[in-house]
Amino acid sequence: MPQTYANAAAQNPEDVYDPDVVGDGPTASISDIGYRNAAGVLLRFAALKYGSAAANHGYRIADGRDFSALWAKKGTASYNDAVLGTFGPYSARSSSSHDTGASFSLVFKTDGTFAVTMTSLQGGSKSGTPTSGGWHKAPAAGVGNLYEIQFVATMSINNGYVDSSSDTYPAYPSYTATTGWLPLSAARTIAVDTGHLLGGSVGQRYGSVAVSGTYAVNIRKVGFPQVVATTFSVDMQAMI
Repeated sequence: MPQTYANAAAQNPEDVYDPDVVGDGPTASISDIGYRNAAGVLLRFAALKYGSAAANHGYRIADGRDFSALWAKKGTASYNDAVLGTFGPYSARSSSSHDTGASFSLVFKTDGTFAVTMTSLQGGSKSGTPTSGGWHKAPAAGVGNLYEIQFVATMSINNGYVDSSSDTYPAYPSYTATTGWLPLSAARTIAVDTGHLLGGSVGQRYGSVAVSGTYAVNIRKVGFPQVVATTFSVDMQAMI
């Protein structure tokens, strides 16, 4: 129902501002004196801190502020408490004449935390931080039930491993592909792996494998439009 405070563009406040979902939206008043709807209730919409400002509406409260200084523009309010800082870059290298491989995994847990694991089987190195932390401002059991996550992979595989021996030991490089939105009511993992390379047989098994590129990670609260995002690089290499 219109709140009756249409501006010069014939816009009512409820058509311009998002509803107050949390319950902390400011009212268009000072000392309980201000704009009310037809039921006598002070106008209240989503606080501006949850979204973006609209253009000035044309109505001001007693301290001189326009409605636009109070409330979030319609379609912009979000209550996403996900936090994704800087990840990576992650790199692991493994080099051996007998047994080599490099892998990476990043798991987002339903309790609002994440953990990174990397391996370098032989003769190599690995780098990248952070190794653990929180993807939510207040990690707690089951917090992921309200969120969903998406992975966007821009990765490539260069498989130069050769096995010409009578007993084959092929390498199986792999990475987590781009996903749709996945509920964080279950743990979700990004995995990048060169596969396990075995050398030997008088030089009949040799070569290198590289799996590298970038991941974009997006998290949003179910039912809300705002997305918290980060992008990082991964470079896993193994050589016999």
